[in-house]
Amino acid sequence: MLLLDGEYAAAADLYRQVLAQRPDDPLTRTSFSACLLEMGDRAAGEANLRLALRGRPQMIGRTTAALAMASHGRFFLRPSGFKKFLS
Repeated sequence: MLLLDGEYAAAADLYRQVLAQRPDDPLTRTSFSACLLEMGDRAAGEANLRLALRGRPQMIGRTTAALAMASHGRFFLRPSGFKKFLS
């Protein structure tokens, strides 16, 4: 709920704690990435999106949304461009 309320730093701290216990949780990692992107840390946000997607093709929609919807995110006109970016 913190993420939706715009409390990005507080949400990122909570997601960091969860990821310390469950580093392979792709949904938490995607939400953590969204927080980082909103806080302007594009490099870390994009790196975490890559980790969330790695080996999980079912996560393409959520990672795409996290990257495109963030105010400091990116937008791709072609799905292949997005896929290449996160590879």
